[in-house]
Amino acid sequence: MVSFKVEVTSKEIIKPSSPTPPHLKTLQLSFIDQFQPSVHVPLLFFYQNEPTQDPIDHAERSSLLKKSLSNVLVHFYPLAGRIKDKSSIDCNDEGVEFYEANVSSNLSEVIEKPNLEDLKRLLPFEPTAHDRNIILGVQVNQFSCGGMAIGVCFSHKIADGIACTFFMRAWATMARGVSNEDHDHHVVANRNFIAASYFPPRDNVNGTQTKEVALRKEKIVTRRFVFNRKMIDALKEQALNTLDGPQETAPTNAEVVTAFIWKLLMKVEGQGTTYNPNLCKTSFAVVSVDMRPRMAPPMPEDCSFGNFSWFNFTDSVNVRDCEAEHVKLVPMLRKAATKIDANYIKNLQCGHEQNQTEMKKGDNTGIVQMCCFTSVWCDYPIYEVNFGWGKPTWVCTVSIPFKNLVMLMSTRGANNSTQARYTQARLG
Repeated sequence: MVSFKVEVTSKEIIKPSSPTPPHLKTLQLSFIDQFQPSVHVPLLFFYQNEPTQDPIDHAERSSLLKKSLSNVLVHFYPLAGRIKDKSSIDCNDEGVEFYEANVSSNLSEVIEKPNLEDLKRLLPFEPTAHDRNIILGVQVNQFSCGGMAIGVCFSHKIADGIACTFFMRAWATMARGVSNEDHDHHVVANRNFIAASYFPPRDNVNGTQTKEVALRKEKIVTRRFVFNRKMIDALKEQALNTLDGPQETAPTNAEVVTAFIWKLLMKVEGQGTTYNPNLCKTSFAVVSVDMRPRMAPPMPEDCSFGNFSWFNFTDSVNVRDCEAEHVKLVPMLRKAATKIDANYIKNLQCGHEQNQTEMKKGDNTGIVQMCCFTSVWCDYPIYEVNFGWGKPTWVCTVSIPFKNLVMLMSTRGANNSTQARYTQARLG
């Protein structure tokens, strides 16, 4: 791991290039938006400076990023607003915080063996700062080698992973100055903010519930692994034996890697220094699913902005049995995900959250439960964010104090690798 210094050289507020019309000044949050914790989703996009490229004019790039951000905010006007209350966004054009910084290192040195905690310094602010009502922050980091990292923080109150990726592609498209004929033009032209019409806001929703469950004050350690094709193929081979027959589709990268890490977390939990062998400790996974393609009719992923991800729970597993042959984690993960179908979503829209009932099961049974949260970004087009100087070399998130969170993202290229980041309580 390479230590590096980050010096912030400027801070500006970038506002939309045209004012938001009066009839769009207030955006109602959906019930799903309300349920999200008051944190920001952090993303980092790293762009390597290729030796064959012309000399870089950093001032020109910076000007392009600011101008294109101002222009794209006209189409994504809520991102320039502020969180007003528990059910709405004030689309007041106050703007986006935009920082510029210099990094005293080469980009390749930083990403070769990344320290997820150190990478936070490339972000505009701490993503778990609950006192910020700002929707979006940006920090453009210039490395001594000419490379660049763009760090962004999106309020989770208005955007899930698909929405964050969609906006970044739209911003990059605007920066490239594409025409109406360009295949990426639709990411700017086709967007809406109608999540509340599908999931109307409610008076009895408290997003701090999820924050209290996951964002812990105890010491959390974050680990990162990259699963290459050979490793994933081996995990898939093992998982095939747990499926219910040839009619089942082959396990995905996300399913086998999630199952592997879930089992690892259970083994650690069972071997902890405070573990009581006479105590029945069980574990279940929380599976997050993008509802857009599962709705009836399906909703296009590249135009529906907001939070459209929901979650379901797997069956519980005794942590001491996690290695047992009868424990089939991949089918359990798949079963939980497939339950969120069109009928499930209709019930959710009507206020019937089956998983809320399931979450409360066993509260008074004396059983200690360990929860494993999952977030899968493997299929998101995060490597299509091209501002005009090529696609990113690497895209990642950073360490956040979210206990037992497994987050999966793809790596760039055709090697079919998956990068996994997971958090757990520090023992001892």
